[in-house]
Amino acid sequence: MTNNFIKTINIDELLDNIPVIDHDVNYWFVRTNGGDYFTDFNINSYIGIDYNEITLEHISDSNNSTEILKNKINHIYYDQIKSEKINQTGKIATQLLRFVNRIEINDIIIIPSISSELFLVGRVISNAYEIPDSEIITTSKENIHYKKSSYKKRINVKWIKSFSRDDADSKLYKMIFSHQVISDVNDYKIFINRALFPVYIEDDTLHIVFKVTKNDDINGASLGQFIYYYNLMYGYLFPGEKMEVKVNVQSPGPVETISKTALKGMFTFALLAYITSTPYGGKVTFGSQLLGNIEVDIPGLVKGYREDQTKKIEIKNKELELDDQKLKQIEKAIDLADKLKVPITELGIELPDTLSSYIEEKKKEAEKTDSDTKQQIGNESSINIDSNEKKQEDNSSNDAKK
Repeated sequence: MTNNFIKTINIDELLDNIPVIDHDVNYWFVRTNGGDYFTDFNINSYIGIDYNEITLEHISDSNNSTEILKNKINHIYYDQIKSEKINQTGKIATQLLRFVNRIEINDIIIIPSISSELFLVGRVISNAYEIPDSEIITTSKENIHYKKSSYKKRINVKWIKSFSRDDADSKLYKMIFSHQVISDVNDYKIFINRALFPVYIEDDTLHIVFKVTKNDDINGASLGQFIYYYNLMYGYLFPGEKMEVKVNVQSPGPVETISKTALKGMFTFALLAYITSTPYGGKVTFGSQLLGNIEVDIPGLVKGYREDQTKKIEIKNKELELDDQKLKQIEKAIDLADKLKVPITELGIELPDTLSSYIEEKKKEAEKTDSDTKQQIGNESSINIDSNEKKQEDNSSNDAKK
């Protein structure tokens, strides 16, 4: 039996819950002394850099000149340099200038744990600052069960999320092998974003990552079918526009779709997510201020639950003027969404949790409302039956008295 209660999928509401990434921010990979200070940086929400004798004032006085700062380092650390405890002072100067002058508020920081098994990602929330000697707390003084850095030059960071090395794209391995204390990793932005957010918006471009979970060798035909059908579905809904797809051929791995218009990309995904997760059919309204409201009536697709196997998908547009050609294109898109169940199943593709959870939540809300409505109708019917039975008893009693 079909659930005839109309569910509403609000596309604008979906988009409001998606992280928005600023294209202009820089991404920095900051080392943690071989992972020793990973926990300290995490718990105390900062990153730091060594060479305490070089102050922020020294760095400011260098006027962002590597050569001037290098000479200052050579002077202050003369004895250590002479004994070869410190070398490559030019690189040290570059790192200090990068830490103080180039890392800006809202930039993204990535730090590695021991052996780079785990990565923590956060957003910069302060400029570089120095703490006095009195604020440097060693592990032994505070009975702390993790190593604390003695770095005086620090930047505060609001940590956002972590991801494991196993879940990261293999292209991030090059980032890991950089031996600099601070590395510019803007070239790895897309892989970092993909590991952090299964869905995000950047410059009104919607990125959605579908995760292939099949452990065996992936079926190239199924993967090609998934990409082709989903692209075609997008094209039917929005003629003349194309969706970009990026694939990691390893299995398991990500399939990332990139829609140049976030609203249209989200509409396409919502349609796919609803149809592939609704075996019993039902009515649903996809709503958006810009695109209007489109009501779709989908028949049940599971044998034994079909009310009418010959019934066609019914589309009613409440706010937009759609010609017959456009309606046919939407029907084709819905048909493709249904066909996508096959490659999704064969590849073990997982839909992004943030979106599929929203779809499931809306379905449950509608089903509960529908169930409550039916129960209310049932109660009213029961009351009517009881009332009729009482009337019949009263009539029978009156007839007996006569």
